Amino acid sequence: MSILPTTKKFGEIKTIKVLEYYNQPILFVGESDFDQKLLCMLVSDELDKIQWLVVTISNDRLEELTNGLIDYRTTFTEAESNYANLIVIDQSNFTINSEVEIPSSSLSDDLLPEPNVYVENEISFDQHTIENVQSEGRGFLRLHFNFPETKPGEAPIGMLGEILTSLQSLINSIGQSLFGKPKVKGAVPTTIRRNLIQNLVSTSPGSTVVNIQASQAEDLLEENTKAIINLIDLIDATPDIEGLTQKLRELQVRVASNYLSFLKSIESQERSIVAEYISPKKMWISARLTGPDITEAIRVIKHIDFLPPADLKVRGTLMGLSLDRNWFEIHEDLEDGIREIKGRFEEELRQKLVGTKVGLKYEFSLRQVSRINQAKDEVEEVYELLDLKEL
Repeated sequence: MSILPTTKKFGEIKTIKVLEYYNQPILFVGESDFDQKLLCMLVSDELDKIQWLVVTISNDRLEELTNGLIDYRTTFTEAESNYANLIVIDQSNFTINSEVEIPSSSLSDDLLPEPNVYVENEISFDQHTIENVQSEGRGFLRLHFNFPETKPGEAPIGMLGEILTSLQSLINSIGQSLFGKPKVKGAVPTTIRRNLIQNLVSTSPGSTVVNIQASQAEDLLEENTKAIINLIDLIDATPDIEGLTQKLRELQVRVASNYLSFLKSIESQERSIVAEYISPKKMWISARLTGPDITEAIRVIKHIDFLPPADLKVRGTLMGLSLDRNWFEIHEDLEDGIREIKGRFEEELRQKLVGTKVGLKYEFSLRQVSRINQAKDEVEEVYELLDLKEL
């Protein structure tokens, strides 16, 4: 028996794949008598009547939905035909009471699924790829993108190049955090980088799918797999501000700086980004990022304090002071020269600083924290002036 009776608009709707099931199919992909792909969602199931919402859907849009690049709600509110069909069925005799065409942009909330509800991810790697990963011992990373104003399956090479470059830098820094001695600056050691090199294997149509594979077989330490797992975990933690902050503090500031660069490289994505990975041992993991997730994460990362604040006593010369901009500059006296320190102070200190003379020597009480430089995407030490005493 068909899930829906024969309709006027679509004829008989054949079931192709059930996406959601609760005692009965509640969301499924169907096909009309006219070879149209359809997405059909149960809206209500009352004693006297059943309501289904049906939209036509292309293969590309269906791929976006099943890959988690768009949520259920968007598939209906931004229907490709600009219309949805509300089909009301008489429960008693399984006949159609009415079929109403509604502009998709006018659908009311009571007819729609909640926002940000996605198809549960299923592994998208085919058997050939899985066997190749196992036989060669090289993990496989797949990224699903949607580039604005670009045909499905295509990507602007400049933008894609920026994404891949920032991704490799991010993976390298994760590897250094896991297996080396994390540093804020300087090159990641070659012994770490050579185990984490990723090769672009291919791109696929639909949404733009970028396939990336480790350049060499996994060793006993499984460094590449561990680095990619931490990458996926980081992406997965991103929608949760507390989880993101905790994860970045674990991986430390260099990873945060590189992750910020990576997020900025994908900030223009119009739909969700999905990353999935299969290891040589057939472990599969995936994570998704939405546009709002990316925007919020960029804001949050810039303000994370990565180390506990350190209170310092510094002796030197006050070289500059602006009460209007809450800004100061110090030249600290060192045995082999001077160190330039710039920073800010809170409003509470302003009154005490009135009349303070530039060019004199003081003992300064400072607070130091490590944050991401918003302009350069680099880690910097940030200083706050707490107090000063003339020497």
